[in-house]
Amino acid sequence: MFAAGAELTVFADPVQRPIQADAFRDAFGAVERIPCPTIAAVNGLALGGGAELAWCCDLRILGDGSAFGQPEVLLGILPGGGATQRLTRLVGRPNAKRMIWGGAPVKASEALALGLADEVVGDDEILDRACALAATYASGPRVAIRAAKRAIDEGVDLPLVDGINLELDLFLKVFESDDAREGVASFFEHGPGKARFSGS
Repeated sequence: MFAAGAELTVFADPVQRPIQADAFRDAFGAVERIPCPTIAAVNGLALGGGAELAWCCDLRILGDGSAFGQPEVLLGILPGGGATQRLTRLVGRPNAKRMIWGGAPVKASEALALGLADEVVGDDEILDRACALAATYASGPRVAIRAAKRAIDEGVDLPLVDGINLELDLFLKVFESDDAREGVASFFEHGPGKARFSGS
């Protein structure tokens, strides 16, 4: 997927403005709700809506020449694709405020230190690394990975006891899967990491 941020002229028409804003919210929310792992491969600048799309992903792989930024305030507006909420949940209030109020890009090394990037690789390695990571998850215990993603994403907004109960419910459901049967049997027969998962 390629994203260069929002085309601001679509917001010039006051009738279209709320329609476009709703479309951005819905599109980014749809990415966030994808049940399998999502990985943003960031090459170059990811500013405004481009950065907000990356915040919707589970993991972010950046090239060493890449940078994130939320420069909307420099235009006299604020982020409209969820950055005030998603970015804050990723890096905490002080860092989110600094990034949004200041508008300056955050280089890859700082993004890694802040937790905005999961890995920084050479610019020519970004897509290969993201695809390799995706292939690892796609060939792994997909039922468990999807359940773990759900437990994390839904549980984090629940009171602790409710989040733990959600995890336990999912744990018990996953144990009924072919993947769990294969993984546990393989563990006892061959040791960890040798199972071949079917995704069911």
